[in-house]
Amino acid sequence: MKIKVAKNYRLDQIIYENDKINYINRMYSKTYKSDYGSIWDEEDVTIEQLQDYIKKGYAIKINC
Repeated sequence: MKIKVAKNYRLDQIIYENDKINYINRMYSKTYKSDYGSIWDEEDVTIEQLQDYIKKGYAIKINC
């Protein structure tokens, strides 16, 4: 099965939310990340590998 997986998706979202809160509170301490988007790798996985990725909390796109 072909999927796209972003193994660092949660970290990117945490950084984005933290920067947004700091900006709203006028704290201006920013990470200065040029892009908050994650890197999506296309992989051909088995059902077992897919279940392992789900348990690890990776972001997954199926049928894309």
